[in-house]
Amino acid sequence: MLNNILISMCLLLSNCALAEFQVGVGTHLNSYIGNVSEYTDIVKNYGFNSIRDGFSWNASLDESGEIKVTGKIIKTDLLFSKVIPDSESMSLLFVLGYGSNYYTNGDYPQNKGEVDKFVDYVGWVANKYKGKVKYYEVWNEWLLGTGIGSVKNRPNDAIFMYLVQQSYKKIKEIDPNAIVLAGAINPLHENEVLWLRDLINEGLMNYVDGVSIHPYSFNEPARVRKPEDSIAAIDKFSSYISSSVGQRIPLYITEMGYPTGTEFKGGVSTAEAAQDIIKYTLLAASHSYIKGLWWYDLIDDGKNSRDKEDNFGLLYTTQENKDSALLLKALLPIIKNNKVKTTIDNDGVYHAILSDGKIISWYPGVNYSLQDWLAKLKG
Repeated sequence: MLNNILISMCLLLSNCALAEFQVGVGTHLNSYIGNVSEYTDIVKNYGFNSIRDGFSWNASLDESGEIKVTGKIIKTDLLFSKVIPDSESMSLLFVLGYGSNYYTNGDYPQNKGEVDKFVDYVGWVANKYKGKVKYYEVWNEWLLGTGIGSVKNRPNDAIFMYLVQQSYKKIKEIDPNAIVLAGAINPLHENEVLWLRDLINEGLMNYVDGVSIHPYSFNEPARVRKPEDSIAAIDKFSSYISSSVGQRIPLYITEMGYPTGTEFKGGVSTAEAAQDIIKYTLLAASHSYIKGLWWYDLIDDGKNSRDKEDNFGLLYTTQENKDSALLLKALLPIIKNNKVKTTIDNDGVYHAILSDGKIISWYPGVNYSLQDWLAKLKG
């Protein structure tokens, strides 16, 4: 009886997420040892339907400042130019960004002239991969200085707005069907939310198709650290930034992850990361305004057990599975062609209800084992 009631609720409510929800993974192909097809096969084997990668402006320039396929970007170029995605099974997200040693001394673009040079790179990328890249993310974590190394020379917001405007116009001129994203903020950080809200009030949504967010929570206060609380916080963020435009702004979680380890702040066990990843994926998929979720990242970036940046992978550097990879491999085929709705019953139990009738339930305070989760997913 409970199952029938919950299924009926899902089918009647309009906010059940659609089946085109993207569950992707970030890769760093240029730093991987093997060939490109090896890694795209891995991605497909685990059931992901999108890959997020890219190359920086600087990496695409030779010593004379000419934009070309340099030795630094060969593998990523192969992904975007040769691995033609099937729209039913795989999409590509390209991250555009960072400074140029030739034009900006490796720093942020400081004026419109330098931005225009950046937009030349944007146009070159859009021309080269027209019809193959579905999503473009304009700059990655502008507020944090990612790819720059420091925020001390971050220009005023008018330069960022100009960069987004001109990049959007260039991409749409070349590939009108491409989806352009910007933002790349953590919605759990008030200062980043306020920055984005100011940009939206200045007209940002005229030049993007959606907002990208990176809601890492592993180092956050306990009240927002777990998936149930993190998604609730994103709900509040969505309502806040959408209020000025009068409708829900599409959100794309282009980075989210949990570093596995105990030798750095915020690290979690592989078992904890796995169950949080499964819960988070189900919860995100049940919100229609969240259009996609890209897990960061496919493979550990190194073997330093004291550096969190080396330990976000779903796979170890040896390509051995972490628990999260095993659970995602079981989950992703299930949600691929299903709408998902989550409800909470009077006992505080969460139920992820799929449109085919399957229900996956969990209690937030319980640490389920890998075997328990596999049973839930296969049951």
